[in-house]
Amino acid sequence: MKLITQPGDALKAMKKEKNLNKSIGILAIAGILFGISVLISGTSLANLVPQVQTWMTGTYWAALITFLFVFVGGLFLGWLVKIVMTTLGCKGTYFEGLTSIAYPAFMLSVAGIISALVNYIPYIGSILAFLVTVILACVAFALTYRTIKELFGTDVVTAFIGLLIVWSAVAAAGAATIPGIMLAVGKIPFIAKIPGLI
Repeated sequence: MKLITQPGDALKAMKKEKNLNKSIGILAIAGILFGISVLISGTSLANLVPQVQTWMTGTYWAALITFLFVFVGGLFLGWLVKIVMTTLGCKGTYFEGLTSIAYPAFMLSVAGIISALVNYIPYIGSILAFLVTVILACVAFALTYRTIKELFGTDVVTAFIGLLIVWSAVAAAGAATIPGIMLAVGKIPFIAKIPGLI
């Protein structure tokens, strides 16, 4: 919470403590919360549409895949941030890179879980979910930028360029490889047999 109310002090404390295990733990919690939000969303859909009951087995798999995607993806993104920022001339280790990804991911996971829960509120649930997601996503993205700036001890322009390089590289690699990955996943025998997943 201190990251939202007093980000400067919180970041100084993080930099002084330099606890990599804590950042890994925060990222794991973010992955778990994202997975739970997938389950909650799938359950609410199953209550509305009876045909989705069959799909629920796929929802459990989707929640597990979401957790793995967030956790492993976050570890990888932290490494990319570290590589890019040190290449741009900043001083930092894997701790700085991972921390700049883990805490914002946690904030986004909280937004996901709150949004999934408020969707149960009749009439205004979707509007509330939208507002919560927009507000917390703005804070999370700003926090990513500020965390990179503070932890790597760099200026605003270098932090912005570093973040832009990371996201551009991820988007380009995703665009180039996702079609092939989707085709390969569809050919895995046990995944093709899970009802509702593909």
